[in-house]
Amino acid sequence: MAQAGTGDLSARVTVRRDDELGTIAKGFNRMIDEIRARNEERERLLSRVSGFNDELQLEVERATTELRASNEALFETQQRLARSERLAAVGQIAASLAHEIGTPLNAISGHLALLARKHPHDQETRRRVEIINSQIESVVKSIRSLLARTQRPRPELQPLDLNALIRELLWLVQPTLDAHDIAVTVTLNSDLPLIPGDRNSLLQLFLNLTNNSIDAMPNGGELEITTRFDRISRSAELLFCDSGVGIDPSAAEHLFELMWTTKEAGSGFGLAIAHAIAIEHGGTIEMVAEQREGAAFRLSLPLTVEAASAREVVTDAA
Repeated sequence: MAQAGTGDLSARVTVRRDDELGTIAKGFNRMIDEIRARNEERERLLSRVSGFNDELQLEVERATTELRASNEALFETQQRLARSERLAAVGQIAASLAHEIGTPLNAISGHLALLARKHPHDQETRRRVEIINSQIESVVKSIRSLLARTQRPRPELQPLDLNALIRELLWLVQPTLDAHDIAVTVTLNSDLPLIPGDRNSLLQLFLNLTNNSIDAMPNGGELEITTRFDRISRSAELLFCDSGVGIDPSAAEHLFELMWTTKEAGSGFGLAIAHAIAIEHGGTIEMVAEQREGAAFRLSLPLTVEAASAREVVTDAA
């Protein structure tokens, strides 16, 4: 008993007799065996609990890493989107500037040519005409350079899995959706073939539509994303439907116009850029008029490169 009291559960009594003391000795041995068995079970349970804690900690670390990566990817995508919108704004301004300046510059150039013809032997006049012409050419080059920098790059069409891109989109925006209490229902057609598409451009298009839905549901709501396969037109179809405030039918004809918006703090570029990207892929995007609640947009993309390249592609959002 003294040996067991120190914690040595291997202590055993040698049973040498069959009387009451022998019975006590046997009972002591059984008690020690039970205590040892329970102690071993407790150690096993503690070991399992420790293992669970380790697994839980690893799972938390993995989830934290994924969330951090998701937030970083979302931030980078939002930065690209903001840059595209800024370029579109600059492009619009540059295009307007080129139009407004081009007409008087042509008139000035014509008068300079007339002045040079009327004074063919006046060296001072010719020298000044050449200086003015060189400055006009410098202005024209600057405007052309500005227009070139604001053009959207041509999409690089590669075989693309739209369902996988939708899953990537959700991975990117899930923290934002959770923060706005927006539930997402996704229905992906497993038979949807690959399409020729530019991953970054289409992801930007999807982000624009998703951000519009988030803005339309400030107090939470539901977002439904569906992919379909139209066998008749041989095209992939995507539907983005939300339960937000909806869009006035009278605004439908202006939705895809650049710098036109119904939002107080809107830029008017999101849907215009989405429309440009759809056209670049030979597809179409439209508002679904029969939507009873919220807003819905239907995007249709052809399944063949020939169909995508057969239409005129607009590469400048401005």
